[in-house]
Parts: sequence; structure tokens; C-alpha cells
Amino acid sequence: RGAYIVTGPAHCGECHTARNFFGATGADFALAGTRKGADGKPIPNITPHPKDGIGGWSESDVEFALKSGMMPDGDFLGSSMAEVIENSSSHWTESDLKAVTEYLRSLPKRKTP
Repeated sequence: RGAYIVTGPAHCGECHTARNFFGATGADFALAGTRKGADGKPIPNITPHPKDGIGGWSESDVEFALKSGMMPDGDFLGSSMAEVIENSSSHWTESDLKAVTEYLRSLPKRKTP
């Protein structure tokens, strides 16, 4: 269910996956973020990589961030992710939040390219 939400309706990879010269996303970098997103700003890595990603976050940290926008350090997710939270993930059921969190934590630990 988490994989369906992340890769389907939530389409997280559209922003959280680096693109090649032709604008295509690469499976080797799926959800590993990018140092230069569409607006020129970095997009966070949401794989369980311990340094670059959310590997240091607990399950409840991930769920709370998707629900409220607040990260474990007390800062808030911004830019287009604030819009995603306001219009989408803050309305997900608890089981959806848990499924997405479980899926994200099961991904390969990828370093941000």
C-alpha cells in the first residue's frame, strides 16, 4: 500500500528523484533527492540513508512530518512540500501514513547524487 501511494497518487519521485540530461528520472537514484531541483533548490533524500536521508528518523518522526510538516529538529518542511502536506498528506489516514513510512524505510539506502 505504501509503495502504491508513494509511486502512484503521491508521485513523490517526481521531485525527490534526480533527473538526467533528458529530464528522465533514474531508478538508481529513486527518492534519493537532488542537489538542484526544478526551482534550483535542493530536494531532500527520503531514503533511509543515515546521513543524506531519513535514516536517523523514527517511524513516528516520518509520520508526524507527513501529517504536520514538522521535522524531528523542530524545523518545518517548506517550499512545494508544504503545499503537499497542506493539500494531501495531512489528510491521509493513520494506516496510509504508516504504510508510506514502512515503504520509505524499506528502500535501499541511497546517497544523494
